[in-house]
Amino acid sequence: MRNDLGGEETLTIKLSTTAATATYRSASCEDAAAISELYQEAYRPVSGGDASDFYPYPQLLTPGEVKGMIQGGGVLWLVAELDGAIIGACGAVLNVGAPEDKIAEVFGLVIKERFRYRGYGAQLFAQLDGCLAREGSLFILAETRTAHSGGWKVARRCGFIALGFEPAAHLTPAGYESMLLTGKLSSRALELWAPPTASSVAVQRLSAVVLEQIQGARPLVQNKETPALEAGFCDESHAVHVAEATYDESKIVDVLQRLGLQRTGFIVLNRMRGILARSCRFERKFLVASRGEQAVGYAILDQDARDRRVKIADLRGCDGQVLETLLRHVIEIAKAGIGAVFSLVVDVRSGEADLHRLLEEIGFFPTAYYPALILEGGNRIDSVQFTYLEKVDLTEACRGAAVAEWPSAFGVKGEICDARL
Repeated sequence: MRNDLGGEETLTIKLSTTAATATYRSASCEDAAAISELYQEAYRPVSGGDASDFYPYPQLLTPGEVKGMIQGGGVLWLVAELDGAIIGACGAVLNVGAPEDKIAEVFGLVIKERFRYRGYGAQLFAQLDGCLAREGSLFILAETRTAHSGGWKVARRCGFIALGFEPAAHLTPAGYESMLLTGKLSSRALELWAPPTASSVAVQRLSAVVLEQIQGARPLVQNKETPALEAGFCDESHAVHVAEATYDESKIVDVLQRLGLQRTGFIVLNRMRGILARSCRFERKFLVASRGEQAVGYAILDQDARDRRVKIADLRGCDGQVLETLLRHVIEIAKAGIGAVFSLVVDVRSGEADLHRLLEEIGFFPTAYYPALILEGGNRIDSVQFTYLEKVDLTEACRGAAVAEWPSAFGVKGEICDARL
């Protein structure tokens, strides 16, 4: 771990009178095998089976992949060490947004089974949190499990707040499990915060239960009139056609040039993605929307067949008709590629009320609210995650979520789920 003067330092923390002293340090390439074994132990089903089927980031189960991540930079990875053996690990992608956004994403907090419930995970997470602050992160994201409360309790203790609830997000040894989405904003991010003035009613309601966790934050003030999405050419001669295509950078450039300075309502975050060699579990798809011979929109999808989940990594369109056509086609692509039951998620700006209404008309609903997430024009603006569920049992997804001990998280979950049950 690097200290503020640029040298190496080792942190030694006394945990309690009953737990042995552990040290926390940056992971090295020599640690790769021990780190992978921690994830193998945590996600190997008791009834048998492959751990890679029950973890959204199976690359962490392979020492070679872990070593590559440590060598590659862009990831901060700490380990907990006791008597010369690694007993825990936790990592973070240093920036999942644009360089100026400074958004870190924590992943993979894991402690060797026989050392759990002794405070090592809490200390490891706290040290990573401190390192990210020193690295200059202004917003830290952490997705935590709901079948076990240890993860979100650790995040809460470190000052994270509840931002969202994603039903049936991942397949784990506990079954299809919902996730609690948490985050931590720096004081600098809040200084630059410019709350939106135009959001849908559903987004306003979710934002209210998120913002009440931030001292001094006020409910969003909404303008009654919001600009509508441009309808585009709606007659048959200008119909929009969407087709799956081989990834083509020139098509993207085409669309972006046509958009010019027009702002898109969708937000691109390069979140942690699963990788599994020689498997069709993970697939990236590229869709192109055209009018005649002209490319007028595109979508990039990350599909996880095992989790039955599709993430819209990027979506652009020249007008509202293109956006709607692309969104509806994405749903059909998911049905064809994954099957009858799946979830679909996308991130959009919080100030785009008309886009919110379009998503809600199609069947999406807000599942996370991120205040002051990205930097734009010198201000930090909010983001909303929307989710579409196809035949997912929401009652069952909510039933197994153990968050009642955290009133704020329970309120966020209730706002997201109760209206739909």
